[in-house]
Amino acid sequence: MTTATATTFDLKLTVRTDQQQLVLQCDCTYQLESQSFGLSHWMRFLYQYDKTLEEGYLNFGFLLAKLVKKQSIGTDTFFGIRDDMDMALLFEFAYEQSIPILIVNDSQSAPTFMQWSQTIPIQVSVFQKNRSIGCKLTEDHQRLLEDPTRFLMIKSPTKTHILCKDEVVIDVPETLCDFLYECSDQGQLWFKEHEKQRFIQSVYEPFQSWIQWDLAADLSSILPKHVDPKACLTITQNEGVLTPILSYFYDDIEVESHSTDDLIQDPKSAAEYIRQTDMEQVYQEDLMTLFQEHGLPFMLQSPTDKSQFLNHILPVLQRRDWKIINHAPDIQIVTEPTQINFSISSDSPDWFQFDSNCHVMGQAFSVTEIAKLMVDNQGFIQTKKGYVQIDQKSQDAIQQLQKLQAFKVGQTFSKRDILPLIDLADPDANGDHADALISKWKALKEDKSFTPSDSFKGALRPYQQQGVNWMMFLYHSGQHGILADDMGLGKTVQTLACSTLIDSPHPKLIIGPSTVLYNWKSEIQKFLPNHSVCMYHGSSRHSHQDKIQDYDFVITSFGVIKNDIEWFAAESFSAVFVDEAQNMKNSQSQLSKAMKTLSIPFKCLMTGTPIENHIDDLWNLFDFILPTFLGPQNNFQSSFEAQKDIIKSKIRPFILRRCKEEVLHDLPEKNTMTVTCPLHDQQIALYDAVLQATKKGLRNENGTINRLHVLSSILKLRQICTHPKLLKECENQDLPSGKFDTLFEKLSDVIQQQRKAVVFSQFKSALTLVEDHLKSNDTKVFRIDGQTPAKKRMDYINEFQELDGSAVFVISLKAGGVGINLTSAEYVFHLDPWWNPAVEAQATDRVHRMGQKNSVMVYRFITNGTIEEKVHLLQEQKKALFNDTLAFDQLESASESDFTSIISLLD
Repeated sequence: MTTATATTFDLKLTVRTDQQQLVLQCDCTYQLESQSFGLSHWMRFLYQYDKTLEEGYLNFGFLLAKLVKKQSIGTDTFFGIRDDMDMALLFEFAYEQSIPILIVNDSQSAPTFMQWSQTIPIQVSVFQKNRSIGCKLTEDHQRLLEDPTRFLMIKSPTKTHILCKDEVVIDVPETLCDFLYECSDQGQLWFKEHEKQRFIQSVYEPFQSWIQWDLAADLSSILPKHVDPKACLTITQNEGVLTPILSYFYDDIEVESHSTDDLIQDPKSAAEYIRQTDMEQVYQEDLMTLFQEHGLPFMLQSPTDKSQFLNHILPVLQRRDWKIINHAPDIQIVTEPTQINFSISSDSPDWFQFDSNCHVMGQAFSVTEIAKLMVDNQGFIQTKKGYVQIDQKSQDAIQQLQKLQAFKVGQTFSKRDILPLIDLADPDANGDHADALISKWKALKEDKSFTPSDSFKGALRPYQQQGVNWMMFLYHSGQHGILADDMGLGKTVQTLACSTLIDSPHPKLIIGPSTVLYNWKSEIQKFLPNHSVCMYHGSSRHSHQDKIQDYDFVITSFGVIKNDIEWFAAESFSAVFVDEAQNMKNSQSQLSKAMKTLSIPFKCLMTGTPIENHIDDLWNLFDFILPTFLGPQNNFQSSFEAQKDIIKSKIRPFILRRCKEEVLHDLPEKNTMTVTCPLHDQQIALYDAVLQATKKGLRNENGTINRLHVLSSILKLRQICTHPKLLKECENQDLPSGKFDTLFEKLSDVIQQQRKAVVFSQFKSALTLVEDHLKSNDTKVFRIDGQTPAKKRMDYINEFQELDGSAVFVISLKAGGVGINLTSAEYVFHLDPWWNPAVEAQATDRVHRMGQKNSVMVYRFITNGTIEEKVHLLQEQKKALFNDTLAFDQLESASESDFTSIISLLD
């Protein structure tokens, strides 16, 4: 709306009072002529000028006809508004429609234009005396609040507006209004004890930007500290009775459980702590529940009760990080759980045997004896040093080793079969052959055995180095494995680092779905720039066959492997890395049968979902890497249900899976990965056609750049990169999208893991395609775009945050850039790149922000060989073009040189 001037439509409000009641006198001029608010005259005026008055002013005029009435103060009669509701309607309409209003607070002053403000021009001083906080208005502002013509609160049923001098603040919170009135009425306010906290949290912090604060107090030192209590159990013994006493520590201050103080004061520093009685109550209830579950009294006298307490309650409290103070030293207890030391022996490099004797704290026991003692003493065994609790790992190991017949007389194991037993027991070695195997295993556990060669240009995180060690241990042991790390932990970089340690003249074979092939090539070029890569894919792939041994890496797809398996089976490869290996889960599929004909020295499968739908998925993956290891398929499911823990023990050395929570301390708070996606053939044809048409219409007849044409064409090219159906001409055609294939593969992994993700796109129609696909697969989907009302936004956000299980939130990039907190999500997908990286970063921070407890994985999708890839490079080479001041939607105002750079993207 065009701003009115003095020669058009001016409304002047004069603030007047009538026996403590305030009246707004209304005067209006139009084209310098005064207009009467008499109803007949005013309506004639509105109808006379309804064609020349802008719509907003005309509607405002009709509103004034309803609100303005004849008023009188003494003998003076005028037109004005007396009712608070009517005043509120006037201000709200003028604010929403940007209607300028002249205001007169003092009849002696000249009118000024009323300002719409976010800040009330009132200053409040905050000061402290001892440990109390005081507040007061300055003298000028005190007088201002007492003058109804200069400070006015206008209330409607739902909102309060403040007119202060010539400034109006719309929708002022009720709490702030009450505080200002209280300051005005009492002159000076004092806040003591818990009132200090209420003032800071309910007034000062939420309204810091609403008024001017003159802060002369150190609020942080005044407030009592919020510290979570740490539960403490003190164990005392008197005349054979063991008594646990509950207390709590706030930092170094101990508080007895029966204390009734709300505030705790440190006698040394005079610092105060707020007592967290609700948390203390939880600790107390937990302790009582543990005693009740085991039928124990709180005063322990019998040996059985003491054993129950030591065996079942104390370890639970220690795991929960309780502080334990033991004042009963005559009870001989080794507080730290102790391991059992097993050993293996071997007379051959291929066959190994488990020894039936073991040691606890240097004392020899038979396995049978230890098992009996643990049953008799509920997990404790009696040694020369007193009662020793066997740690849970050793207890579990004995049970599993017995089920696996490790201690059977004369039983021997192959290297493949002994590895699960070594993993269970962590044994010592007797003999050179056993020592060689155990040394390699221990080196693997210590993360210090295998360092990638100098050709690897990257840095491995500790858990990634562990992954390399694990793969190389299997490689040197003649075994194979499944790298099943959570999505986003870097399975690709681990396998590339491992590949540099495989000494062979033959190439490494990489197999995966077609959507990941270009990403593999990109990662090899990034981390192994001196290694050669063959993309064995597409109709011209056979031309590489004669020189395949000249390459370091051969990358191909599942489809190509299935079609060309005879050639692949006849070729020599040093290792095979299979990405997204869940694609070969079906043992009866042609792909699975073809893959199993490959005879390669080292096989490594990579998948974030080794069991996608059925336990047989896992059997088939193992049938590829270790045939016959899990027995015949026809009874695998039934044997798994009956012997789940045994099978898990068997497969543990050959499958490495780390979830993000396990390695969170090794990860930055946010990992960002650029994923290169291929175009389908139909996309390529459509992209090339639009690109050629763009180049032909690049300049106008006079030789100048046709900016509108360029921008429109770039938009179309970007839409094709995301999905051809985003083009209006193609919306009803059944065309594929490489990006969407990649996105849905990754989202499938997220959903399988019962996690949450957020998908950003600047194209609403792309969001619709994603939303429709997910809903058709019964996935819980939420959506926010520019049409989503504010209330609905918050409803969706709250539901998403509180939902258990997997869900996907699809959000338009601009609509989702601010005001959203989605910290329950762990994955962010940027479907299409935004030219201004700051916009993407702002959207990402809806997930990666305060309150996020998990590492966040961010994926940015870029289509291979398109304008998106060139823009990605251009952002790195010429950041001045696409920095914060030149977002894509501002390119119409870009300079000629900038447009030259943009046009270069089309070459």
